[in-house]
Parts: sequence; structure tokens; C-alpha cells
Amino acid sequence: MNKPWLILMLIASAAGVATVALRNHALTSGAAAAPPAPAAIVSSGIETAVDTTLPDRRAIAVPQALPTMEERVAGLSAAIWQELNSTNKDSHEIVFTNLLPALIALDPAAAARLVEATTNEQGHEELMRQLIQTWTTSDATAAFAWAGQLADTNEQQRALIYATKQMAELDPAAAAKAALCLADGQDAVMGDIALTWAGKDLAGALSWAASQPVGKQRDEIMARVAFEESLTAPETAANLVIDQIPPGPAQDEAAMSVLHQWAIQDFAPAKAWAELFPAGSLRDRAIIELNTLQP
Repeated sequence: MNKPWLILMLIASAAGVATVALRNHALTSGAAAAPPAPAAIVSSGIETAVDTTLPDRRAIAVPQALPTMEERVAGLSAAIWQELNSTNKDSHEIVFTNLLPALIALDPAAAARLVEATTNEQGHEELMRQLIQTWTTSDATAAFAWAGQLADTNEQQRALIYATKQMAELDPAAAAKAALCLADGQDAVMGDIALTWAGKDLAGALSWAASQPVGKQRDEIMARVAFEESLTAPETAANLVIDQIPPGPAQDEAAMSVLHQWAIQDFAPAKAWAELFPAGSLRDRAIIELNTLQP
């Protein structure tokens, strides 16, 4: 793929190496080689010039002004546009792995403007997701403000969901408050926050789950906490399912997820617990599950 800036860098570097090699040859052989012209060869911000006041006319390095912030942002933005508009779709990878993260680190607002100008064909959704997640990590207030001002209502909600899920990795309690403002997908986001929170602070997540109003959302949150607890303490998780989730579909699904983890870790007590289930579809499912996991 044609990358003009890379080719220019390679040409400059090659020219610099050639100049040094010729100079060294002249010094070691004693030949009276003609000095290179005073014009500089620029490579990576260092200007190589000839100081004619030195007897052996050795090259000296003269620092060159580094690019300004604006120039770096403009260069990254141009490079991203070139890659996004390339006919080789594999070239998009460098945008997500190198160019976009670098632009976000320099100027997230500039990255946001670039993302807003992209289309679905250019990977708009993935660009937005990466922007909002990275931005939330460094400046959650600015990231939420940008997501909240998006004109497209559906896109606004998706961006807020991305930001809220990322916030859960940093501050689950703050993420839970932010999720209350979501117009769509609140139940799913709350469940994800519960799972993340329980993985970081099981006691805190359990306390939060228990404080939620009775209803479907609370049951889903408690089920996620129970699943996370089943990874290390399946018996305690089983009691949580029975004590904190009322009979119904949510309790059945939570019981099956805990049973699966318990059977993997310690089959006999898991089997004994399943045998206590009342006759019906849940008990039938539990037996089938145990038969597939039996050592």
C-alpha cells in the first residue's frame, strides 16, 4: 500500500546513512574527498550539515524545530483519512491499533470531529466505540458530554452505553448512577455493571443489588452477582439465588448458571443441590446439565 510519508522517511534516512558512510570512508582512507554541500539532509527532526570551520569538515547535528501540536494532529487526521478511504480494507487495522489511539491521546475533541464525519462504510461505529471508551478512561466528564450532544438519538444512546460500560471498569457506583439516565437498554447495562462490580468488589455489588427496588431489574442484577460469586463460592451463590430472587424465569436461569459452575468445581454437592429442586422443568433441565458434566 502506498504510504507517502513512510517512503519519504525511508528516503531521508537512507540519504543520511549514505552521507555518513562517505564521510567515514574519506576519514579512514585519507582521501581528499570533496565536502558535501552545506544543504541539510533532514531525518527525524535532526538536520545534518557541514561545518566548514572544522579542519576535517566533520558533519554536526543541528536540532530542528519539532512539529507543533496542531501539525501533529493534522498529520494524524490526514493519515487516518487516507487509511479509511483506502480500497484495501485491511489497511483499516492501522487506524484502530495505532493512528486513532495516538490522535485521541493528543486531542480527543479532534478525534471526535473526525469520527462524526465518518460513514458506516469507513467503520463509524467501531471508531465511535473506541473513541468513547478511551476518552471515558481519561476524561469521563468530557466523554459523556460529547456523547450526550450527538444529534442522532439512537447514536447518542449507543455512545452513552459505551461510556457507561467503560465507567463501570473505573467506578461501578458512578456507572450505576449514569445508567439511570439511559432511555434504552438500561436493564442490560445494569446487568453488565453488576457483573463488573461483583468481579471487583463482591460485597459492594451485593449491597448495591440488595438496595434496588423489587422487580425484574433487581432480579437480573442479583442473578449476575450470584453468577460471579459462583466462580469462587458456589454454595453461597446457590443460597443467594434461593433467598434473593423470587421464583420465576430469573431465578431458574440464575440457578442453572450457578449449578453449572458448581458442578464443574465440585460435582457431588452440586448434584445434591439440584435434587432438592421441585419436580418440573427446572429440575429436568438440571438433570440434563449434570449428565453432560458428570465426571
